[in-house]
Amino acid sequence: MIILLTDLDNFRNDLIGTLREYGGQLAIDIGQNTLRTFADRLDTKLKEYEAALAADSATATDEAKRDAVSNMNSRIDKLARQVKVLAHLVESCVKPTRPGEQAAFRSDLNVQDEALAEVKQSMADLMETVEGVKKALGREAGGGVDSSPRGECNRPYRREPIATINDYRR
Repeated sequence: MIILLTDLDNFRNDLIGTLREYGGQLAIDIGQNTLRTFADRLDTKLKEYEAALAADSATATDEAKRDAVSNMNSRIDKLARQVKVLAHLVESCVKPTRPGEQAAFRSDLNVQDEALAEVKQSMADLMETVEGVKKALGREAGGGVDSSPRGECNRPYRREPIATINDYRR
């Protein structure tokens, strides 16, 4: 798999920063251009990860790794679609200029607020998925996980028991 763990870290950090940025704001305050830019960044990442997955299809990579990346790609795609819908809602929202428009504006804000809450939840889910992909890609063929800074202490799990009951002698 050609996806680097540092790239996944950078992507996760980008999601965290965006989630913090959207934290206390209304969707209309974030703005359609900012939302569309975020959706474009998600589309770019999706293309990169799909290309890595497609390039890897010729090799015999661990199926768990492929499934993890496929799951992440589907979550990125879902989030990108949600952000695009939210951007469209923000774009179609008109600030009230007449007294009668105030009620419609409030309902627009409620719909946008619900859509923004869904986007934030999807971002949180995607961050967890990215962590799962990092763990899956970090797995060695023998079953161990490279958790040390330089990977020096990575050892595969012991597949056979140390001593079987029948072999136990006093």
